[in-house]
Amino acid sequence: AKTCMFRINRDIRFSADKTIYKTHMGAFIVKGGKNNGDRFAGYYVHVEPKGRSMIAGGAYVPPMPCLTAIREKIDRESSKFLKIINNSELKAFYGGIEGEQLKSAPKGFARDHPMIDLIKMKSYLVSKELSDREITSDGAFNLILKGCRIMKPLNDFLNDY
Repeated sequence: AKTCMFRINRDIRFSADKTIYKTHMGAFIVKGGKNNGDRFAGYYVHVEPKGRSMIAGGAYVPPMPCLTAIREKIDRESSKFLKIINNSELKAFYGGIEGEQLKSAPKGFARDHPMIDLIKMKSYLVSKELSDREITSDGAFNLILKGCRIMKPLNDFLNDY
C-alpha cells in the first residue's frame, strides 16, 4: 500500500513557500506500486473536494515499448478488445475509453487500418467523476470496488502483452 500512495507535500522544511504540493489525495494500485505504474495498467482513486474526486484506470502514457506492444495486441486481438471496451457495464459506468491520440498512424500501421482510431491512442483510460456525497458516503468503498471490477478486463488485456 505504501508504494501506491502519492505524496501530498513536497519537502517544505527549508522553503519560504509552505503551500501544499497537491490539493488532493491519490493512490495508483498497480503491480509493483506507482514506481512501476508506467509499465502496467492499474486502478487509480483520486479524492478531492468540490466534486473533483474520481475513480479511473488503465494505461496512462505507457513507455514506447509497452505502448507498441499494446497496439500490436489490439491489432492481433481486435475483436476481444472491442468486446471489452464496448461492454455495456463499462460504458454505463465510465462512458467508454478515453485518451489522447496521435494525429497520424504510428509507425508500422497503415492509415486505413480498421482499428486505427484505437491504435493511434497514447493512453487507454476509463474514468468516472465522483461527487463529494458519493466519495464520503457509506457506499463509497463498494462503489470503488464496483468500478475496479468493471475495468478489470480492460487492465488484464492491457497488461497481457
